Amino acid sequence: NAQERPVYDHSGSFFIAAQGGVSYSVNENHWTYRDEGKLGDLFQPLGGLSVGYWFNPEWGVRLNGAYGNNRSALNVKERAGGKFCPYEFKSMSFFVDALIDIRGIKGNIGRWRPIIFGGLGYGHSSDINNLGDPDYWNRHWQVNNLTDPNNVFGFRFGGILEYTLPNGLGFFGEITGEAYTDRFNGLQPTKADNESVPSGIAGFPFDCRAIANFGVSFHF
Repeated sequence: NAQERPVYDHSGSFFIAAQGGVSYSVNENHWTYRDEGKLGDLFQPLGGLSVGYWFNPEWGVRLNGAYGNNRSALNVKERAGGKFCPYEFKSMSFFVDALIDIRGIKGNIGRWRPIIFGGLGYGHSSDINNLGDPDYWNRHWQVNNLTDPNNVFGFRFGGILEYTLPNGLGFFGEITGEAYTDRFNGLQPTKADNESVPSGIAGFPFDCRAIANFGVSFHF
């Protein structure tokens, strides 16, 4: 009887969704948070909206936009006795994601839907705000490398587990890994900058975020 309960066939349907959660930043000098025992500060709030379309039980596409807060830091090891130099910044991101309903690969339709996705997009960062010692911040060599605002390319992969009611109302959890080109957090140190640092890494190939959120969707 449980298998015969009505389900929502999302094939050929549009959907909208709202979601919120937290992101965890991994970029230049994120290890300084570990050294200071403040890794928890790298978790910051994030919210977003999506619109999309399912072509059939297997394939779909969505446009997702998100806004959130982020944390990073300047390098504390560029001189002896360096101080912790944390800062925060705001970000907006926009991605076009390809969606694959794993159950839908075999044409199955159910209330529980495991979905994987990958996408390409754009990230915008701005409003860098020093959270440490103002005098030390102003004397730090990496301040000269900071740019604000920044516009960068991004890509991501993730998974969604959604429960959809027969009327098209859904609830979901989502895990995502994102990577942006190096200016996302305002820093892109040069080779000379990296070589001048006796310990620690001034540069990093990508600015990354891990995101966990929950949301509500409606299919129509």
